[in-house]
Amino acid sequence: MRGEEAPRLRLAMVSTFDELCGIASYTRALVPLLQASMEVEVLDLDQGLLLNTHPRISALGDRHIRDIAARLREADAVNIQLEFGTLGLTPPQILRRLGWMMEAARALTLTLHRVPEPEGTPWGAILAGGAPGAFGRFVAAVHEARLARGLHRLMRQAERRRPFGLIVHGAREARLLRDLHGYRTVEHHPLAFLPQDAARALRQSASRADFPQLAALPPDAVLVGIFGFLSPYKGIETAIEALRLLPPTHHLLLFGNVHSQRYRPHQPIDPYLKRLVEACGGGLFHRVHFMGSPPDAAFARAMAVCDVVALPYLEVGQTSSGAIAIALELGCRVVASRTRNFLQLDRAMPGRMALFDVGNPVELAQRILAPGPRPADGAALPFGTASNTALYCTLHRRLAAGASAQPRVA
Repeated sequence: MRGEEAPRLRLAMVSTFDELCGIASYTRALVPLLQASMEVEVLDLDQGLLLNTHPRISALGDRHIRDIAARLREADAVNIQLEFGTLGLTPPQILRRLGWMMEAARALTLTLHRVPEPEGTPWGAILAGGAPGAFGRFVAAVHEARLARGLHRLMRQAERRRPFGLIVHGAREARLLRDLHGYRTVEHHPLAFLPQDAARALRQSASRADFPQLAALPPDAVLVGIFGFLSPYKGIETAIEALRLLPPTHHLLLFGNVHSQRYRPHQPIDPYLKRLVEACGGGLFHRVHFMGSPPDAAFARAMAVCDVVALPYLEVGQTSSGAIAIALELGCRVVASRTRNFLQLDRAMPGRMALFDVGNPVELAQRILAPGPRPADGAALPFGTASNTALYCTLHRRLAAGASAQPRVA
């Protein structure tokens, strides 16, 4: 008689899930693929509790994290999709909550969507006190340094006490964590959302008719799309300036809104949104289109109808981008700024994007006009959902096996 089949590994994944954000979209894409091989429970981070400044609601946020931590104790392995801004508003609050969850796991991985690098005291920002925005830069630098030091303290404790691994999105970050900081188990894989057959089906079925706001545009309109929250680091002003240099047939589509956390009571308009609206003056009103934030499926469909997907981002230390990942999976024409993140992705997936210098609208316009790289239909990416799923499955099985002989965390 054949023995019983081994029980499926129970993976608890901590992430935003029921939210309009990139990490939630990534988790929603990843979980169904993992569930073919293991039992996956997503523990959704309640942003209404965790990002509220009222003391009583903040206390409820702490209780919410402690409740999640209690449930993590029963899982064979735990993965935390870590973006600091989803856990709280201040370094002590964020690190305290993260520590509770990390301590509860028998076997643990952190997926670092951003890798903070600890630095010394930012004397440059202090000495530039008279420069515009210097105080804000100083506060941000101190905030980042405290998060970096605290995160490394928690990760070193975790590595001593339990099977522990890190997942990042680029080889540069993996080398930093492995060679500079000395972590033993570090894996890297670009973000991945769409299986190849799903991407092919989207390309074949997507139509401009799916978006009523495009109905008034002439058939020869060239659509340049920018995707994601309307944030200063996206460099959207560069794209608007580039639009002035492009033929009138070119239109800029902004698929995204201001993030809800940026709204302030009684504020008539978000400052960055105001800058964008003002930049559309001088004849661009009919060529810049604010398309709103589509849900996941429509987000990819919107990319598929664009002639060019533009990512004119500023360099802010970002180590991943869901927008460029989906655009590459769809085989879109991609024009991206030469940030460290996009340069690294270009090395991992060569020949699939055109690059231009950060903040240069002339070069951006020239890249949009020139024939650019666009892989042939059906060309497989060197990194995709299959390899990403295999990484998650292999790593968590290995760590869970290492924890099986250990007593459960009290």
